[in-house]
Amino acid sequence: MTYTENDTYININIATIKLLSLLEEFRTESRQISPTFKVWDEYLTRVSTPLKLFISSTRVPDWTVHKYSKLCLLTVLFASNRTSYAKYMIVQVLNMNRLPREVEDEFLQGLLTAKLSSGKFNNVWMEYTLDATDNNALKGTYESLV
Repeated sequence: MTYTENDTYININIATIKLLSLLEEFRTESRQISPTFKVWDEYLTRVSTPLKLFISSTRVPDWTVHKYSKLCLLTVLFASNRTSYAKYMIVQVLNMNRLPREVEDEFLQGLLTAKLSSGKFNNVWMEYTLDATDNNALKGTYESLV
């Protein structure tokens, strides 16, 4: 019997679904047993995960995930009483949805970030790129983009 790439993909999906259901069962039981587990589980799912999602969406880069991660961060910003950031994040998301089609197509191809060095998973957001290159230019050591 020979396995194709499609068979492997199906097996991975089945295993992932089983694993996720077992993980959810573990989380439900543990939240009922331990208040400490409940606190850390809430932190990981509501605070840490959106932050990691946002950071990874700029490092990869993935425009669709980037837009989604900003929506996920809204609750974190409001909950931590960062209303100015939250209000501006809403404006950013609305503006991201109104971009011209040509610009959005470029972002979908991964051109929403820049690289300061070669390698994988080390893209940086544009604001950082501007700060880093402007500061180096002022110091007299100019570092070009890769």
